[in-house]
Amino acid sequence: MAKETATGETKEVKLYNKSYAVIIGIDQYQNLSASEQLTYAVHDAKGVEEVLRKNFKFDKIITLYNKQATKDNILKVLMEDLRNEMTEEDSLFVFWAGHGNQETTRTGESGSLRRQYKETSEQHFNECAKGRYFKGTSGQTRLLCHGCLL
Repeated sequence: MAKETATGETKEVKLYNKSYAVIIGIDQYQNLSASEQLTYAVHDAKGVEEVLRKNFKFDKIITLYNKQATKDNILKVLMEDLRNEMTEEDSLFVFWAGHGNQETTRTGESGSLRRQYKETSEQHFNECAKGRYFKGTSGQTRLLCHGCLL
């Protein structure tokens, strides 16, 4: 929404053809001990989902929580479903809440996805964020990770 300066009217401003969101929240990890499980990631992801649904106009919001948020399901959504559906005029917002890990890069330390997803998902998330897996590269992709470091 934007306010027109001449009249003071509030009206919708459409920046993209379609807007998509993928919300991922993982508290329960199959390969981690009870002390390493999380209690807030799904809650945080659902909070982001609620804010997006109430305050923004997304054409499609896809949610993956706990057992739904497997590596295969995440990759299917990002690499198949959205890749086939999105065009260069569309935008994608991805929110990840779950375990994270520090990685050393050439610019210092940065957060990444949990190790068991690292080999595949981190690379694909990064490529998605650069727009490489979708039909066009002029659309906007935003990746927001909210992780707990072990």
